[in-house]
Amino acid sequence: MESLLLAAALTALSELGDKTQFASLALTAQFKRPLVVLTGGFFGFLIVDGFSAYLGEVIYYLLDQKFIRFASAALFFALALFTAIQKVESEPSIKERSVLTPLLTSMFTIMLLELGDKTQITTILLSARFGDAFSVLLGVLAALMLILGLTVSVGSSVVEHLPLHIVKWLTTLAYALGGGIMLFEGITGLELALRSF
Repeated sequence: MESLLLAAALTALSELGDKTQFASLALTAQFKRPLVVLTGGFFGFLIVDGFSAYLGEVIYYLLDQKFIRFASAALFFALALFTAIQKVESEPSIKERSVLTPLLTSMFTIMLLELGDKTQITTILLSARFGDAFSVLLGVLAALMLILGLTVSVGSSVVEHLPLHIVKWLTTLAYALGGGIMLFEGITGLELALRSF
């Protein structure tokens, strides 16, 4: 029980103002499918943090932090470019919307952002410390889904009232800012969190 509670508390504190929360807002604004973004985020977290909990420190030593930051920056810039060149159309009906694209985009975005993140490292360390990967993973996932759920619900209620072209450019700006943060972290080796601004 101690490992579950400690994992949940540390994860919740480290994720507030983190780039993953920022990306979740951008994904919600882009797709206007909060439950799909939430589901994609869950699977992204489950894959990365599940892998971390069970394989421990091996991942930490195999992945170079600079590479992770540059890869994440490239993803953010690609998402910004993709969003910027998308044609703004009227709101599609529920039947016209594909669930697969936002689900996979959310899943892979969250996965890439979590690689080498504080949460992944915390998961590895707590799992190694307590020898109870399952409890650590449950605590981590509970905290991540609480933060993600709040972020997505707030984000979806805010973007509901904005015109589509404004949502498009705000989303583009959010992705570009995320890319800039990751590029800065990759170049300088310093880790930024949005709460520092």
